[in-house]
Amino acid sequence: MTPQEPEGREAQDEDKAYCLMNLGDGKGSAPRKALSRIELSNLNSDAQEFVSRIPIGGISPNGPRSEEWQRIGANYLTGQILPGRRKSMEPITKRIPDEDYQRMQQFITDSTWDAKATTDAMISFLSDKIAKPDGVIIIDDTGCKKQGKMSPGVARQYFSEKAFTGNCQVTVTSIYSDSIGPTNADIINWPLGMILYLPESWSEDSYRRKQAGIPSSKRYQTKEKLALSLIENARERNVPHKVILADTWYGRIYDFRDQLREWKEPYIVGILLDGFQFVDADTPILLPGAFGKYHGRKRVHPVLSEGAKCRTPRQIADMNKDWKTITWAEGTKGDLTARFTRRKVRTIKNHKVPSEEISWLLLEDGAEGLKAFICWGLDDLSLADLVRLAHMRWAIEDYHKQIKDRLGFDHFQGRKYRGWLHHAVLTQMTYALLAWLRWKQRDFDGEISLPTLPEVRRLLLMAIVEHLQIAQPRTGGRRYRPCKACPLKRLVLEAA
Repeated sequence: MTPQEPEGREAQDEDKAYCLMNLGDGKGSAPRKALSRIELSNLNSDAQEFVSRIPIGGISPNGPRSEEWQRIGANYLTGQILPGRRKSMEPITKRIPDEDYQRMQQFITDSTWDAKATTDAMISFLSDKIAKPDGVIIIDDTGCKKQGKMSPGVARQYFSEKAFTGNCQVTVTSIYSDSIGPTNADIINWPLGMILYLPESWSEDSYRRKQAGIPSSKRYQTKEKLALSLIENARERNVPHKVILADTWYGRIYDFRDQLREWKEPYIVGILLDGFQFVDADTPILLPGAFGKYHGRKRVHPVLSEGAKCRTPRQIADMNKDWKTITWAEGTKGDLTARFTRRKVRTIKNHKVPSEEISWLLLEDGAEGLKAFICWGLDDLSLADLVRLAHMRWAIEDYHKQIKDRLGFDHFQGRKYRGWLHHAVLTQMTYALLAWLRWKQRDFDGEISLPTLPEVRRLLLMAIVEHLQIAQPRTGGRRYRPCKACPLKRLVLEAA
């Protein structure tokens, strides 16, 4: 006799375990302690709360059209979370039961829903729920390799993450980041916006602009101006934060730092070791209008007093003797430690003009060699606090990796600007959803700790499969065997 096949709840559990085995992506998603403490029903309700509180288009659904946008948007988020090699529109549609590719394509490429209003709704929701005054705003840019020349913004340009010049799209990005616990794994991030960088070659190319559907109002702007517009939008949304962080590419631009000072925004930015000059902050300055030693036309700009010496960060590092060893966080391979020193300095412009920028020059001597940072508006912080804040900038690099490797940000294949914009907004929403679930499931047992992003993603997959499993029909009281056409089977085939 053949053994009797399991029935009822036992059969459902067996089917679900089989689907979960096939849905795992094998990239660090294996659950650890989070599995034992998170209820799938709570996770599902938290996800539903997030989706309902961030309406597509920025306005709560009040008719068939907006309700349809909300439904398809939720499906797109689900498709990005589900595993699979490709996460462009067609593969995403195939993973979603009862979704239609033409309908999805129209929603992404042609629908008129307001991408900025959706982003602002997401920022306002997470700012109210998660943000704290000790958080930071981080600015950077990321690139996606692209073939051809018709996709919006594609040109031969510098790709900072890969440190090469090639054909790619570049996006200026901003995130909010906050440290919940003592380790790097306990930092929580969520998006503050993305802007596609249009190189100068696109500004006057009317044919390519028309083909890509780029609005006439969108013209060439430098990356630092795009970054400032993201910061300004976060300020308008009243996102609480302590400091702005940026790498050397943005830190080297005086106008970028000048605008932050005008807004009275404290900042920590990387700078070049030999591209800057400083004098000690207490060095005497001759103000405009003073004659000084010589007579003649009055000075228009402030100048250094006679005998004042300008030094580069590298020269100051050689002079300073009071280096201290500081551990700023616990990484996956142990404590993160290096030697640091700081000096109160005034920045010199154009090799001779003293500026109004008086700040801490933070110097690091670590495994990657000598580094330098300008820390403005943070005079009351200790050296250890400056070090900890400066090293939170790595969070945006991890963010770029996650949205590409796990959510398929760089898989978009459309050639329309509106389609790219909608895809970028929904990718940010997907990441924000995972960040929201991480924060909701934080553990207060002893020290605060967070489940990892892969843990939360896998748990969300379990909740999705459980929801689909309940919806599957069963006949004759026997175990249901999914056919090739059923939604659950399609999910498993796509994940393989």
